Amino acid sequence: EFVVHTGIGGVSDSDIEMASSVDGIILAFNVTSTKVTSKLALQKEVTIISHNVIYKLLELLKEYLEQQLPNVDEEEIIGEAIVLKVFKLRGNKSAAIGGCRVKKGQLIRDAIFQIWRDEDKVHEGRLIGMKREKDDISSARKETECGLSFNVDPKWQEGDQVVCLRRKKVPQKLEWHLGF
Repeated sequence: EFVVHTGIGGVSDSDIEMASSVDGIILAFNVTSTKVTSKLALQKEVTIISHNVIYKLLELLKEYLEQQLPNVDEEEIIGEAIVLKVFKLRGNKSAAIGGCRVKKGQLIRDAIFQIWRDEDKVHEGRLIGMKREKDDISSARKETECGLSFNVDPKWQEGDQVVCLRRKKVPQKLEWHLGF
């Protein structure tokens, strides 16, 4: 997060010791380090980023910094549906099935589902059941109907919007324009 030391000449053992003491890295422009110094860097787990072209060194620094960032969740919408009718289950007053029509894409049983009412997300989770008539199904395509159930009743209402999505971890990218 900050520069501890700058200097000229090759990377030295004291540079390695200093970087190790602050969990830092070493940027080396157009210089080298000895085999002994490189071995010490490995032992102390100090990263040396070196290049003899300045913009390449900065590109390597950017790549290193991006690798240090945590991955972020990215959502990909697979399909959307609307709840046409709510079916209460016999013998279980708190359970219901949302009878839906797929409007876009497809619904995939093992994906993540969100239930939206107006502009509010009222439920998110994974399904325990997906059926067409009495048959278990793994997916439903555009303009088909299906019944969806969760282990917790989302308090379905006719007109609720159903969003089927996948989340994946993706690396963050730095917005870094070097100007050359």
